[in-house]
Amino acid sequence: MNWIDRTYTGQERLWKVFWVGYVVPLLPLTIAFGIFKETAASAPSWISFVFVTTVILYQAWLAIAMWRCAPNVKRRTFFFLGRMFAVFMGLMTLAAALQLIKGAP
Repeated sequence: MNWIDRTYTGQERLWKVFWVGYVVPLLPLTIAFGIFKETAASAPSWISFVFVTTVILYQAWLAIAMWRCAPNVKRRTFFFLGRMFAVFMGLMTLAAALQLIKGAP
């Protein structure tokens, strides 16, 4: 079973999911999003759709993985913080998906 499967099924430590799955990809995703914003007007619409859909699917996977891995901590406080952050990410992902469906920029 690979790391993605272990995190999705809740078999990984929460800190690994947070730092490796969320924090480390932040810089590349921020750069990619900046490039996307600059080129979105001139790019074909399917490229925008694929980019946004990929980011939404990644965030959905990450929110589920964080929720399921939240019990894998030493301190109970981090369990609650992990679950709260997973809910926050889930709501933000849902809002982004609804915007994509509506076709709003």
